[in-house]
Amino acid sequence: MKIFATLVRFTPTALLSWIVAWQGIFRGTELVHPQWADTALSTSAALACVLTVIVIACLSPLGRKAAFISLGLFVVLSLVTLALCFHFRSELLAAPDMAGQERYKAMWKWSLIAMLTFVPQIIGSAVEAMVRK
Repeated sequence: MKIFATLVRFTPTALLSWIVAWQGIFRGTELVHPQWADTALSTSAALACVLTVIVIACLSPLGRKAAFISLGLFVVLSLVTLALCFHFRSELLAAPDMAGQERYKAMWKWSLIAMLTFVPQIIGSAVEAMVRK
């Protein structure tokens, strides 16, 4: 675990690869619209990197309890944004006019970006909780 923690903290390439690998799970699923799949995944990878650095910096001086709180927070945020993805996707399919469809498509995209930003934080917080004593 110490090697993983060192790589994540000091090697930006490993951090980016790790985040992109977790987000790759969602590529090609029905959660992603073909028109904006690449931009959503790229934007969420960038936001996840920034958020990961912030979370690691905040959790490092704190103990295991803070890592578990962070884990719980990101699980809840991920589930809420996943539910929003499903909701906006179903609303998009039911929207009668083009303006409504574009609005729901944009909200769906940003819900997915938020979810893909939070998912790596769950794993990172769990690893931080396991590493901490």
